[in-house]
Amino acid sequence: HKYGGEKCQTPHVTEDEIKDMFITAFNQLLTERKEIISNIEIIKSTLFDVSELIEERNRLQAEMTRLMELAKSCAASQAISVKAGFQETYNGLIDEYAAAKEKYDEVLQKIESIKIQNERMNQFLQTLKSQDELIKEFDETLWCSMVEFITVGRTERVVTFKDGTEIRVN
Repeated sequence: HKYGGEKCQTPHVTEDEIKDMFITAFNQLLTERKEIISNIEIIKSTLFDVSELIEERNRLQAEMTRLMELAKSCAASQAISVKAGFQETYNGLIDEYAAAKEKYDEVLQKIESIKIQNERMNQFLQTLKSQDELIKEFDETLWCSMVEFITVGRTERVVTFKDGTEIRVN
C-alpha cells in the first residue's frame, strides 16, 4: 500500500557501480587538480581564519572573569553588612555571567568546528597533491580521504568530494 500499487522508484545501485562512479569522478577531479588546489589555497586563509573568534573568546573570558570578581565582591560585602538590593545585584551579575558563558561556549565550538574543517581540507589537499596518476581500480583509503558522499537519483549520480566539489557521473 505504501506506493499505491506502483513499484518504488528508488534506483538500485550495486557496490561495484558505486566504486566505478568514484573512479570516474576521482579521475575527472584529477584532470582539474591544479585549478582546484589553487582555488582552495586562495580561499583557505579566509575560510579557516579564526583570529576574530579568538579575539571574541578572549573578550568573553575577560568579561566572565570581571563578572565573577564583581559577584565575589558583592557576596563579600553582604557578609560584612546588610545592604538593600544585594540579592538583585548578585543575581543580575550571575545572570550576566551565565549569558557570557553561553556565548563563550558557542565561540569555542565555532573555533573547534573551523579547526576540524581546516584539518579535513588539509588532508584533502595533501591527498590530491600526492596523486599523480589516474586510478584504474577502487582504493578504499582514497575513498575515505576524498569523498563526502554520493547522491544517486533516478536521472543523475553525483559524487561530492570533501572540498565541496561535485562531479556528475553517468
